Amino acid sequence: MNLWLTAILFFCGMLLSALFSGSETGFYRVNRTRLLLDSRSGDRVSRFLLWLTHQPTLFVATALVGNNVANQLVSLSIVLAAAHLAHATPMWETMLPVLASPVVFIYGELLPKHIFYQAPNRLLRLAGPLFALFTVLFTPLTMTLWLIGRLIEKWIGHTPLRLAMTLARKELTRIFRESEDLGLLEPTQARLAHAIIEAGPQPVRRYVTPLSRVVAVPEGTDVEEIERVARRNRTSVVGIRSRSNRDLLGYIRLVELRLERDRGAPTIHSLPRLPADASIVSAISRLRREDADWGLAVDQNGRPVGIVRIEQVLDRIIPGN
Repeated sequence: MNLWLTAILFFCGMLLSALFSGSETGFYRVNRTRLLLDSRSGDRVSRFLLWLTHQPTLFVATALVGNNVANQLVSLSIVLAAAHLAHATPMWETMLPVLASPVVFIYGELLPKHIFYQAPNRLLRLAGPLFALFTVLFTPLTMTLWLIGRLIEKWIGHTPLRLAMTLARKELTRIFRESEDLGLLEPTQARLAHAIIEAGPQPVRRYVTPLSRVVAVPEGTDVEEIERVARRNRTSVVGIRSRSNRDLLGYIRLVELRLERDRGAPTIHSLPRLPADASIVSAISRLRREDADWGLAVDQNGRPVGIVRIEQVLDRIIPGN
């Protein structure tokens, strides 16, 4: 093969390697809020990129296939060039792959990743049409990878959404950091946001208080005794247990107890039931919506695991808050 054609083959392989390697980094850095605004203004490239962010499996499969195609083109061009030059100088057959390796690594992998890291939105928008073309061209291969992934998911028994959650957490973290730099968030608010994002995937069961350690009194206990128990345990909320089977019926807020002292029996708040394997952020959100201080964590069979207390959860997530 002519050396010029070999050089063109090498150049095309390097361009594809730079495209897919850089796009992979840019995909994890892109500002999805800006993509959403641009897509609503009618930008088709931004609309495609926004759609692709919701299909991380497709993007990863396309990038992997594209990188492999690029590497094959580069390797083929180097082998052909080495074979052509070896007729004149046999040493080129060994020296050319050695000399080309750092060039391929720097200009085909490292430098594109660094450039896309610095300006992900702008460069992804420029590379978007070309990436969309290869997404269509590689569909037979990417669909095969997708089917293999689905089989693995079925065999394992759960759907791996970890990648999507990681992308969302990174995006939120960056937004909070930028908001703090602009003065839109106070340092305390930013610290709270970061802590909640980090704790988000953790299950409820990691934050429960065992039922045996819950501060509680039997139902029908007089107001003075409830207040003494609350003061002794330094708590503003006291649980109420059934006299018959010792089950936790609910809880009483000390402030309401004092306000309703002359109104008869105090108000007993029920315990929202929270799946023990659910995320702690979803549990806190539900407790806030229902204006509940405590929640009852239950396992898959509905058996109580422990009590979730908002104040205790926030103390563990943000020490000293």
